[in-house]
Amino acid sequence: MNTTRLEVISAVVGVVTATPMQAQEMSRAENILLGTAAAIIASAVVALAGVVLRFVIRPLYRRFTYGGIDLAGQWASVATAHGADYSYTITLRQVGHDLKGTASIKKAIGGVTEYNDTFGIKGVTWEGFVSLTLKSLDAKRLSFATALFMIEDRGGKLAGHWAYRSGRTNQVEAEPITLVRER
Repeated sequence: MNTTRLEVISAVVGVVTATPMQAQEMSRAENILLGTAAAIIASAVVALAGVVLRFVIRPLYRRFTYGGIDLAGQWASVATAHGADYSYTITLRQVGHDLKGTASIKKAIGGVTEYNDTFGIKGVTWEGFVSLTLKSLDAKRLSFATALFMIEDRGGKLAGHWAYRSGRTNQVEAEPITLVRER
């Protein structure tokens, strides 16, 4: 089937010109080139629509339809264990049930900071509980933890436990932790 340039232009633009144009046969190379260009443009439009759906429409829908507690904000805790002082700061962002954010864990012995690690957080909230997974952002320092909290004090406190690979013993250890909402 031979397609003329006028037919291709009319199909793409969606209009038929009022003045007749000289129709010219398109070569096989021109057909392939136009077909390839159309496929690339169509693929880009579909990919862009997927990105808009995933990162704009779905989060907006979740924000408008989610009726649960808002856990977004900064949470903190301090503790003393194994002869060291620890401070934990967690910042959460929330879209529906999904949680993301960062955490900072500082360990000091005798007032001297031994380490200060930053973690990426992914998690969920469901039925009054929060599950978080922390993974170190520094690829040179492998560290991760998993936490399960119960929401208490009308959303002002997260109380639970977390399990982690101990740098001291290189074993899985767990301890209780309570985070209090700062803002």
